[in-house]
Amino acid sequence: MNTQNANILYIDSSPNREVFEKAFKPYYPIFTASTFKEALQILHHHSIALIISQQNLQGMSGVQFFEAIIPEFPDPLRILMSAVDDEEVIIEAINKANIFKYVNTPWNQDELKKNIAAAIKMYSQEMENRQKIQSLNEEEVKLDRIFSLLLKSTQNAKEQKISSHSSRVFWLPISLLMVSINGLNQFIEKNEPKEVCKLLEKYYEIMTECIEKYRGTVDKTFHTSLIGIFGAPIAYEYNEKNALFCAITILEKLRKLNLEFDNKWDVEIEVSIGIHSGKALVGAMGARQFIIYTAMGSLINTVEKMNEFAVKHAPNAIFITNAILKEVKDNIKAEEIKANEVNHLESKEDFIHKVIGKKI
Repeated sequence: MNTQNANILYIDSSPNREVFEKAFKPYYPIFTASTFKEALQILHHHSIALIISQQNLQGMSGVQFFEAIIPEFPDPLRILMSAVDDEEVIIEAINKANIFKYVNTPWNQDELKKNIAAAIKMYSQEMENRQKIQSLNEEEVKLDRIFSLLLKSTQNAKEQKISSHSSRVFWLPISLLMVSINGLNQFIEKNEPKEVCKLLEKYYEIMTECIEKYRGTVDKTFHTSLIGIFGAPIAYEYNEKNALFCAITILEKLRKLNLEFDNKWDVEIEVSIGIHSGKALVGAMGARQFIIYTAMGSLINTVEKMNEFAVKHAPNAIFITNAILKEVKDNIKAEEIKANEVNHLESKEDFIHKVIGKKI
């Protein structure tokens, strides 16, 4: 990416906002905010490469703000500013907020310019590397399919196929998200095939964009459901949080999408979303004629049961298991669902909770 197009968000309640904007606007697109609430609104509407924040603002500290937004906005690099050299704050900023740099104020323009340039360069490299990795994974799946066709023409296709793909299937810790459309069959029966395809194309396009935004991989679509894998084929930090905030974003986008659907087809789409975390068998699987990158195991069974429950009791809601809750409890509010209300859950880790909302 062009580093001069990298957006910077500067958060400060003092007149330094104008000073910063004047100093760096010739080099980068600059957004400024005087409060964390304003900063959140900017993050929701613009792609930000670097966030620079003062430590001491009204309501919460810069470290607390950075820590709170990491699950929803993991990509921007973070620079923390403070007038005081506080060793505890610095350690907390590194461990909890994963900051790129700690800068003393008042800041020196030349030094800060160097730090910003280094941060933007690192951000650009990370984005380029992610695109390369994604392209390589897509190429691997394509090559697997081509290789399977070549194997069909050999005498020992079956044996070679097994040795070819079994070495690329692993038990991995992942988070799994399943989103299911409720009441789709009624829409299908009442409308022309072309109209059904248009609706589904728009719906799956938005779902896919959300999953990829939060570093997930679209596993597959079947019937009325779509599955996203977080943690494979690329392992990231905060897989549970990425899956959760992906689900929250899906519901937010669905509200806007329903306005369009209501105008076009007089229909409102409802979905059920379940998220679980644990180990699953992950890799390129299938027969010679058809190979997909997918996940298998009891993890999927649990998420399916959660969605079945959600269809009957709470459409347009997100349900998570204990395994997810213990990783996201600082970010969301949730209420527990009684175990006897959900059939055949396999362990306490599978017990589910309904997400009420975000804490910030």
